Amino acid sequence: MSVKRLLQFINVMIFLVFIGLFVISYFNEQGFEERIEKMTKKDINVLIALNDMYAQGLQTGQAVRNVFINPKDEQAKKNYQKAHQDFMKSNEEAIKLTQGDMQEQLKKIQQLWQKDHSMKMEIQQLSEQGKKDEAVQKIIEETKVWREIKDMIFKLTESHRKEFDKLNQEVSSVRKRNAIIYSSLLLISLLGLSALIFYSHKSYEKSMSSALVCFTRLEQGDLREDKMQSCDLIGDIYTRITGSLRATKGSCKRYELYSVFSFP
Repeated sequence: MSVKRLLQFINVMIFLVFIGLFVISYFNEQGFEERIEKMTKKDINVLIALNDMYAQGLQTGQAVRNVFINPKDEQAKKNYQKAHQDFMKSNEEAIKLTQGDMQEQLKKIQQLWQKDHSMKMEIQQLSEQGKKDEAVQKIIEETKVWREIKDMIFKLTESHRKEFDKLNQEVSSVRKRNAIIYSSLLLISLLGLSALIFYSHKSYEKSMSSALVCFTRLEQGDLREDKMQSCDLIGDIYTRITGSLRATKGSCKRYELYSVFSFP
């Protein structure tokens, strides 16, 4: 292989290596982005919604106790309504983001919450009417429903947190795997290119050595039509030079013969 062709081959290999790295990077990043999107747009938001449901549930309980203590506490009633609406909003958001068994559990919480809400509204009404004993009895019943809701929220939160941690580990594994793949490909590519460059250097030295031998012969007047070992540009130049010199030498000989026979 000539030096020119070898250099062209090296350039092509460099181009192909970068194209290969780009393609691998593109497809790996696609899968990586999907995992990141799932983590950020779904899993984190579900955890936020579950935590907010628990917080708003506690807030409604606090508001009911305040109304029980002071039935004329209008701010407590407003706080209750706001917390109730926020609970429902977070519950609906979580239902939209989930599927399967978890979604069914969230729908069940939604039904239980409606029951709990009705009981809390009844407690407030009994408190306003001065029926403290009935209100206390209803609080005991409502507490059982809220505890069931709370336990379900805790179980879903723990389950989803484990899934989130698992996904986070997968993302970390993908990062490590990509780093290993890219490093390995880059190392292999560098080793391959180094080998090609070394071979190119040796071919160049061989070509130069052959050219030096041939031009030394040319300097000594040796115009034999021998093919150079290297078939690159230098070999072509040498072949043309020797061919031209042989043609010139032949023309000179014919001119000498013509002169001898023309001028005795």
